[in-house]
Amino acid sequence: MPSFFKSLSDADILINNAGIVRPSLLYKMTEKDWDSVIDVDLKGTFNCIQAVAPHMMERRYGKIVNISSTAGQIGFTGNINYAAAKAGCNAVTKTAAKELARYGIHVNAVAPSVIKTQFSKEVRENPKLREKYLAWSLFRRFGEPEEVSHAVLFLASDEASFITGQILCVDGGQVIALA
Repeated sequence: MPSFFKSLSDADILINNAGIVRPSLLYKMTEKDWDSVIDVDLKGTFNCIQAVAPHMMERRYGKIVNISSTAGQIGFTGNINYAAAKAGCNAVTKTAAKELARYGIHVNAVAPSVIKTQFSKEVRENPKLREKYLAWSLFRRFGEPEEVSHAVLFLASDEASFITGQILCVDGGQVIALA
């Protein structure tokens, strides 16, 4: 562990960023693919919050930022497991915010669309998928990693001292474009 982080009791900020995809259409999806995505993307978020919350509650301070996805708000064909996990992440965010606010803990989420990372390589490099996803962005481009990290940094900062239970879309307008 880095020297600045000795134990869970030292954590002031938690960023839940683990995520995997196992794309498949609903009628073809295996239970193994369903379970693996739910375990990492949803259960992992819950487990991490549960691990740090008592320490934050004791100190009466904490910032938790979950990385969700626009898939959790609008769903994506061929990714029912991922969409379900991210919708669950949104519900965990809102419920944890309600439960932990009285202890001075803020819980929010950032919901990106397609961001230029290794995670979205297939979408960005497959001409058919690229065209489809770009059409959903009001800016007709994919997001930059820095655009997500700036949102996370803001929610983890004291500048967001009156914000909790929110899902901040960093999506180039994708959610409203598809509404």
